[in-house]
Amino acid sequence: MRKHPFTRAVAVVALVSLIASCVPTRLPPISASGATFKPKRDERRLWERAREEERKLLKEVQVYQDPLLVDYLDGVVGRLNSEGMAANPELGYRLTVIEEPTLNAFAYPHGSIYVHTGLLARMQNEDQLATVLAHEMTHVENRHTVRYQRSARNKQIGFGIAAIAAAVVIAGEQGEAIERGDYSRAARIGVLSDVLVGLGLHLAILAAVNGYGRDLEREADEGAFAKLHAAGYDLRQAPAVYRTLLADSGDR
Repeated sequence: MRKHPFTRAVAVVALVSLIASCVPTRLPPISASGATFKPKRDERRLWERAREEERKLLKEVQVYQDPLLVDYLDGVVGRLNSEGMAANPELGYRLTVIEEPTLNAFAYPHGSIYVHTGLLARMQNEDQLATVLAHEMTHVENRHTVRYQRSARNKQIGFGIAAIAAAVVIAGEQGEAIERGDYSRAARIGVLSDVLVGLGLHLAILAAVNGYGRDLEREADEGAFAKLHAAGYDLRQAPAVYRTLLADSGDR
């Protein structure tokens, strides 16, 4: 049956509207623009939201107060940092250590990186530590949070929904640990997770627990390897980090 011209016009308008409503998720790294980088409007809003979350988080967690350790970690970050990121005036990396026994680290999109003492205790040398930090730095440099947000928006999935799903995963893992009689692991899963879920810190939940999806996590790994190589770290130490994390988290 031949379509009426008006029907075709409506279809074209609908298609154009759909395309216009979808925002691009492929964004160049911050380092590509160097000193001229300016965040997009939705990206700047995301940074402000991250800063609000960070203020709430810092009121609830125990920060590990050791200036010498922080200086050392800042030195590793500086060694890994690219020239383009270092030249950018819009954001810089700021590292905080949390007294938390779980093996975790996460980064907010505006450059704040949080590392748990439990993870630091399991790293055997600086090369392994650098692997973790380089991964988190790549999340920031490659703008994974805003790219994830845009992808979720295009799919009509909000951050809140994704965070609720992550909370369900956390509860399931805690329950499984209790069933196995691994009460220490259940306790480790519960403490910080309860804080993140209770305060509604969606960005932290996604970064620390859920991750940004297989593709962006793989990109963070690849970016980390490039940083490690450029900084002169031993890439042969990286597999030991992943084995440690896998042994601790299992399928997660």
